[in-house]
Amino acid sequence: MSEHFLQTFFGAVHAASKLHIGVFKPLTDGERYDLIFDLRPKLVRVQCKWATRYGEVVVIRCYSCRRTADGLMRRGYSSDEIDAIAALASFGSKAIAAASQLTDRLRSTNDNVRSMAAVGLARMRADPENVVPLILTNLRRSSSSNGYPAPTSQMNLWALGEFGSGARAALPAIFC
Repeated sequence: MSEHFLQTFFGAVHAASKLHIGVFKPLTDGERYDLIFDLRPKLVRVQCKWATRYGEVVVIRCYSCRRTADGLMRRGYSSDEIDAIAALASFGSKAIAAASQLTDRLRSTNDNVRSMAAVGLARMRADPENVVPLILTNLRRSSSSNGYPAPTSQMNLWALGEFGSGARAALPAIFC
């Protein structure tokens, strides 16, 4: 899974949960949708997509791409396969207004939510003085998998790197 997909996926989950919408993940792979929203009484199949910006225009590519023996195959989505698309675009430092909400997500009980918040805060150049200590706390909580750092640890370390000299205080904790 790409970092962009994870950001979009958890962004959609977070936004839906704030609206008290039930969110479900299909148990098997192979479906064209990533999530199911329970809008009571209707269930909505949601495809998560990363959006790109070209100036003031946000572009959502409403298709999937796969490599095949014949080359790259693009396949659009139909209303028989999905009901909605959840898209996320990067607004960098223009998104700083969301920093307080993302900082709150650094205190989540979910490792993935915490690490995605760290990445988002790093991308929008949030104040390292407030954010770096929380990322360090999350790094200490992260577990490893078969001797390798968990993906959430890797995302937190990447976020610290993006803070540059603002994360200097984290160096002793990282190497302990």
